[in-house]
Order: sequence, then C-alpha cells, then structure tokens
Amino acid sequence: MSVVTLPGGAHIEYRELGAGPPVVYFHGAGGVFRNAAFMPALAQRFRVLAPSRPGYDGSTGECGSARDEAEVMAEFLRAVVDGPAHVIAESAGGAAGCWLAVLEPSLVQSLILVAPAAFAGPSHAPPPSSPEAMEVRLFGKSPAWTEPPTEADRAARQHNASANAARLRSADRNADLLERLPEIASPTLVLWGTGDEVVPPESGQVYLRRIPNSYRILIYGAAHSLPVAACHQFVALTTDFIERGDRFVVAESGVAE
Repeated sequence: MSVVTLPGGAHIEYRELGAGPPVVYFHGAGGVFRNAAFMPALAQRFRVLAPSRPGYDGSTGECGSARDEAEVMAEFLRAVVDGPAHVIAESAGGAAGCWLAVLEPSLVQSLILVAPAAFAGPSHAPPPSSPEAMEVRLFGKSPAWTEPPTEADRAARQHNASANAARLRSADRNADLLERLPEIASPTLVLWGTGDEVVPPESGQVYLRRIPNSYRILIYGAAHSLPVAACHQFVALTTDFIERGDRFVVAESGVAE
C-alpha cells in the first residue's frame, strides 16, 4: 500500500497496479480487497488505483457525507493521477462516485457504477443465516480471489463496514444527489447482477432515467459484488466501455451472461 497526504491534511492509503490509462476504483462497504482478482486483471491494460476512502483501513479525513468523500477523492485524483480518470464506483462507493462526476466533471472521463447503493431501499431477501451465507450473498459461490481470504481479511471487511455505515447513512436517501444526477456529463455504465440480494437490481432505473448518457448491463445470476462474483464479465465489460467510449452502445435491457 502507498500513502499520499492531501492538501487538506487527509492521509489516503491506496493500491496501484499496472500502467496505461488511469482507472480509479471506489470500493464498497468492506474496503479495498487486497486479494481481489479483478485488480490485476484490469492492470493488464490500465493503471489501476484503489484508494481506501476516508475512514476505511488506514485512510483519514473528516467526512460526514458522500459529498465530503467526493471532495477528498477529487484531491486524491489531482495529487496522484494529475488528470481525468475512468472511475469505477461500487455499492457504498456509488454515491461518492456520482458526486465526484457532478462536482468535478473534468476529473471523470467515464463513470462505471457497480450495483450503486445511493438510492437503494431495503432488500427483500431474508437475512443471511450465517457469516458464510453472507459471503455467498456478497461474492457468489465462485468468487475470484488471487488467494483465499484469511480471517484477518474478513475481520478488516467487517470492521470497515460497521465503522462507517452510520457515518455515511443518508436520512433522506441522498435526495440532494438525486436532484443533481442530470448534471453528470460523463458516459456512464451501470452494472448489476440479476442475483443481487443486497441492493435490488430495480434500484438501477433511477440512474438510467436521470443520467443523460447512461447505459445498463445486467449480468445474469451474479451476486452483489460483481468485481469478485463475476470477475471475467466485469473486467470484459469495463474494459470495453473504457476503450470504446462513445462507440459502446447497448440496449437498456441488455443482459450479459
């Protein structure tokens, strides 16, 4: 892990792999997974940066909202990338990714939202019966790891989720962000797994209706954390979207298997 100190005093830990066009990954509630196979896979063609958002792992910064996080992440991009990047924002990182595209459009060349949770209602699925069942709900039955998660990995994931959930919970379900979604000018891809029992796939409609240049692809049967649960499809779709830009055209109801 590398660490950068930003002008406002925040210290941001981040992983960096590969070379090429910059891709910045905003993680979900569990933080940056050191053993997620999608990162070295993307790094074969891109410079991949995965910062721990403020309050996660060893990153610091006073952030009481997703908008605050986006402002810190904008400083991170200016300090480390020095130019626009392709931004992937997953689950609990989706709101910060959207705010970044709203507030700092010159920093976001394209936006890829992966089961974003900014406007999600409660899941209709019953609560998981065990920690093992929760892992399957998050990562599916065939997760793509470079090596199996350790107990320390699981503990770090649980700590990140519990320590930050209340701090970033929006009482009005991000109503201010909802009003500003039409300001997102970056080409935007919305990815969801049809088997997502954490954030319902129907939550994706609001992004398609409000973000002008947006597309949706559903990955059949995939669980919530697509980069891990459907690594091959996620990397292929993300790479295609980044490299083809405006030539990437899919139907709103397109389904990839």
